[in-house]
Amino acid sequence: MPMKKILIADDEKDIRDLTKEILECRLLDYSFETFEDGNCLKNKLNELIVKGDRNIRAIITDDNMPGIKGSELIEEYAKMKEFKKIPFFLVSSSDEYIGKRAMENGAFAYVQKPYNICEFSKLVEKAINSFEI
Repeated sequence: MPMKKILIADDEKDIRDLTKEILECRLLDYSFETFEDGNCLKNKLNELIVKGDRNIRAIITDDNMPGIKGSELIEEYAKMKEFKKIPFFLVSSSDEYIGKRAMENGAFAYVQKPYNICEFSKLVEKAINSFEI
């Protein structure tokens, strides 16, 4: 059986790597795939639709990235039938309006940067458990 995956997109390598490391420590049964910008994540989401991959359990995306923004990805994908049971997390240092809009467009949570990574990892774990397919 293929391993369950969590996708993480952030153009800041340090944040992307730290998020992955912390989540790896908490979520031992998961693999992680990281992306350096919104376009790379978008390509992956399109690939998942074509392949019918059902192993994604969470998508974490920064908002301010080169290419497509995280909030735009959420608006485009979160309500699609392929992703409806997958929690999307928008992390951003932008104002709350962007987070509020992301929530209206299907995000599970909006997390303001800087955030407590331990609290964030608990939130991700809670979401995965509540969305478990």
